[in-house]
Amino acid sequence: MKKGFIFLLIVVFISFAMLPVWADTGPSTPENTEQESQDSGLITNIKELLQTLNELSQLVREWKEKGGWYYVFASTIGAMLDAALGGIEGVYGASYLYTPPLTGKDGHNWVYIGWNSVFFATIGFIALAFLMTIYKMWKGETEGIAKPLTAIGLIFVYGLVSYFSLWVIESVIYLQNYAFDAISRPQIVALYNEQGQVFIQKDVDEQGNVVERQIRVKENELSLKDIPGDMVLKAAFANTDIDLETLQSTSMSQIFLDEQNGKVGGLIGMFVGEGTQILLGLLALIRYIALRLLTIFVPAYINGAAIFGKPETYLGLGNILIRTIGLQAFFDAGWLVMIGVARTPDAVSDMGISTTLANVFILFIIFILAIIFWLIPFIKALKDPVTLGGDVVLKNMGKIIWGAGKGFEAASNTLGWVSSKTGSVPGERAGIQGSETARKMQEFGSRISNGEAGEIIREQMYRLKEKIGPVPKREENIPFIHEDPETIIETNDRYFKAIELPYGKEDEFMDKVLDKYPEMEADILLGSEKDILLVDKDSVKKVEKLAEEIYGKEKINTSKEITNIPEKREWKSIRVPESRRNSVMENLKEIPLDHVKKGKDPNQILIHPKSFEKGKSELKKYFKDTIPYWEQNGRYIVYQKGLPVLVEVPPKDGVYMGAWRKDRA
Repeated sequence: MKKGFIFLLIVVFISFAMLPVWADTGPSTPENTEQESQDSGLITNIKELLQTLNELSQLVREWKEKGGWYYVFASTIGAMLDAALGGIEGVYGASYLYTPPLTGKDGHNWVYIGWNSVFFATIGFIALAFLMTIYKMWKGETEGIAKPLTAIGLIFVYGLVSYFSLWVIESVIYLQNYAFDAISRPQIVALYNEQGQVFIQKDVDEQGNVVERQIRVKENELSLKDIPGDMVLKAAFANTDIDLETLQSTSMSQIFLDEQNGKVGGLIGMFVGEGTQILLGLLALIRYIALRLLTIFVPAYINGAAIFGKPETYLGLGNILIRTIGLQAFFDAGWLVMIGVARTPDAVSDMGISTTLANVFILFIIFILAIIFWLIPFIKALKDPVTLGGDVVLKNMGKIIWGAGKGFEAASNTLGWVSSKTGSVPGERAGIQGSETARKMQEFGSRISNGEAGEIIREQMYRLKEKIGPVPKREENIPFIHEDPETIIETNDRYFKAIELPYGKEDEFMDKVLDKYPEMEADILLGSEKDILLVDKDSVKKVEKLAEEIYGKEKINTSKEITNIPEKREWKSIRVPESRRNSVMENLKEIPLDHVKKGKDPNQILIHPKSFEKGKSELKKYFKDTIPYWEQNGRYIVYQKGLPVLVEVPPKDGVYMGAWRKDRA
């Protein structure tokens, strides 16, 4: 027997067993009337039973047609997802497609109160800095009045910028909302079929009661903020044949499970679709909360960066604000694409999938892009709360500029080569000039990537001063040498293995090892015996392999025992002009030869601690009469009586210090 028939028999048996049927036999007495009444009740019960059986039969038939136990299970999971989505779907109508004003009539008073408090607190710090500057000028502790006046001017500018920061942020939000309202109106009017159609939006009144208000869709009045959150989602996933009233009363799980919407992967499609809707709603909520908090602290970042000299903070703040506000553009653009796909069923028919499934993929892509574009940079910014990741933004900008310069260089070289082949002199000249420009772009990008943005700004300020009429400062002490905090340690407290090399090759091979493995500097020593290199046991395999590649396996002896390990030494590092390192080392005559050696960098000298002070004293004497000079546009800059002077010829035996890049005015 079929399971459905057995199920019906069980229901019939239980129903009959529970009927209150009692019958007496006897003569026709007044009790007969009661008997007739009982017979009439029995007939009524039988009719009700038949009606119940008919309804049960209908339910069983529908249950089997919709998939049996699978439908029950899917509906249960769908109800759970609908309940979870119901708690977050309001975000889609409040701050997903539309960013509400942060302050004002439609905004939030606490945002303005918070911003106001932070603004006046930071203005207080600026006022304090202003008074300190005035006090120093009055006491005569400043050299002239140019720098103090510049500081006062900057204080005023930063205070003004922070004052207008709230207005700027609100204006950007308004313009973005206005733009997407204008773009989306035709789509939304088409979605609701005709102008003037009414749909319902649920709101909460001042007493906390849920009330319904009617929204009349008119093309000239329509705004994204008027679309209820549930309709934002339903309109993107439902079949276009569903009328508006039915759509409003249909849950998201029903839309996913309804076959008229096409196959969307069944239970898994519903789980992925609604799950992504929930996560994306949470992300949109976090984004709007973050925007409010960022806005409150904008004055602190603007004025704090000025007071504490952190210009990269402006880049970090600008970057995270643009991403936080601009994330709405991803949401709006993605939703408009989904609406377009939903209203054009043939758009994805050639792929063999339904529009609903296609929109599940689109929504998932929007979620991934939102994580990459906003969430990851936002988390990185939180890890650096002082500059909001401004130094990383700076380095990325440098890499982009460097890459652009590299591409421009390739194009210029190609232009020059083609022009030389065709005899085009102007083209060849343009190629050469383009290559030079590309080289400068790459240098500029590299300097920014290396954190020299502040130096570049000062350099440009110096050039501007130079054109106007520079007032250079005196530079009494030129840093020809400086002591490193770095300490290089050689120790015999570890196990070393000896490697015997061909005669006289130990110094040469040690340099090659450190060139390839600079991290091994503390793991490799010159032995006390000639041709012996001592290598830490953890690094010996790499060194042996390199020695065999260079000199051949037959010329390397790794079985020699260590007879003497050098004593423990802590070498102190000093930096000198690269071109003078060799001559400097030759002139260090008052310290033992084994107390000085070259460092791994071309401008580095290592001195034994016992001879360090004596070595520094000798270096100062060596550089006492040396004249430094810098290059600028084919001419040279030297210091005469503490002031920078431009000359045509570099000084004899002077030390070349590189291109003129420091702001010494």
